[in-house]
Amino acid sequence: PQQHKPTMANKMTVLDSLPYIDSIHEDYEQYAASLIEEEMERSTPEPSFGLQPLPPIQFRSPLLERAYQRIVAGDTEPAASGSYKVVLQPPQE
Repeated sequence: PQQHKPTMANKMTVLDSLPYIDSIHEDYEQYAASLIEEEMERSTPEPSFGLQPLPPIQFRSPLLERAYQRIVAGDTEPAASGSYKVVLQPPQE
């Protein structure tokens, strides 16, 4: 009988593991938050990789500028203007 040499194509690796949860110390979240806070204090507030400030936005229309200003001010509800343009008539019998 002809013997086959093992190759990468006919070798199979089976990984078998059970999920588990490490026990987390009750102060872990506070510890992680303190590490993040320390890093934020050490980091520079400005990016140090040469980005220049963006130029002012040039709007194509006053409508777009007003919508942008409304969103910047925190009003995320769509403006009601324009809703009057669509008027549905009841079906005629």
